[in-house]
Amino acid sequence: MSRSLGRVLAVDDEPDDLEALRPALAQSGFEVVTATDGKSALENFQAYSAQFDLLVTDIAMAPINGYDIAIACAKLNPKLKVVFVSGHVGAHSLQYHGDLAIGNWTFVRKPLTREGLIVKIQQLLNGVLTQHAW
Repeated sequence: MSRSLGRVLAVDDEPDDLEALRPALAQSGFEVVTATDGKSALENFQAYSAQFDLLVTDIAMAPINGYDIAIACAKLNPKLKVVFVSGHVGAHSLQYHGDLAIGNWTFVRKPLTREGLIVKIQQLLNGVLTQHAW
């Protein structure tokens, strides 16, 4: 039996995107918990915050966007690493950026490829990415 790389909370309000995230993360060795909205993501995280190593979240969701989810989760677990994913780029994606207070995060543009996502995650977990790498 292979050793888990850690527990990840994957959040996306698009069911197809979430279903693409789950196997990509699980096949790479992560234990995956999913949420389809910000409310359920925060409930999961609040219940088990110390057990999550990584948050992978879509940015553009309502009523709670991915940045707000990440900030709330990082307050509960300051060592949390975050991967933001979005099909939006530039100003639309950055409109949420204002007061982002998370130490270790990166961004991956949709559509995701398993390889691209996993490379970014590995770089983030290994400290290869600089803080706030886009």
